Amino acid sequence: MNDQIQLLVEAWEKLKAYIPVKDRSDAAIAYVKLIDDFGANDQDWEEVFSHSTRLHEAYKEVIEDEDEEEYDDDYNNQEESY
Repeated sequence: MNDQIQLLVEAWEKLKAYIPVKDRSDAAIAYVKLIDDFGANDQDWEEVFSHSTRLHEAYKEVIEDEDEEEYDDDYNNQEESY
């Protein structure tokens, strides 16, 4: 894991205690987007997941949804070209 991603994971571990439980899912989604902006690769994500199940759940919601949207866009563009 690169140093920046490691720092973000450590910061999450410290900060999440100050985030109300009802807001942690939204905070985790924002944090996953931040980690993604720092260029996390598959190995980095595996490390992140080993530290936080909440970040893993947020990843599934954010990143996997984006992948599905891209696939849908590609599929729709192919249909339009026929």
